[in-house]
Amino acid sequence: YLDGDVLQARDWQLKVNKVTQVMTDAGFEAALKALMSDLTGHDCGLSRLRRSPFTTAERQQLDAGLAQTHFAELAAL
Repeated sequence: YLDGDVLQARDWQLKVNKVTQVMTDAGFEAALKALMSDLTGHDCGLSRLRRSPFTTAERQQLDAGLAQTHFAELAAL
């Protein structure tokens, strides 16, 4: 956007919106902590609202949902 490429900025925003929806469906705060733990390599702990880790099935569902988005590409920015 700052470079004047509004179409590219819109494309990135739509990609981010898909990631946000997957995280919201999984429980945003817990998903954010799980993903930040993965990205940083440090245990970020449990979310205050959830107070329990994702079950294996829940984590697989989150990962599957993110695989359908451009999350890896966005996270690499």
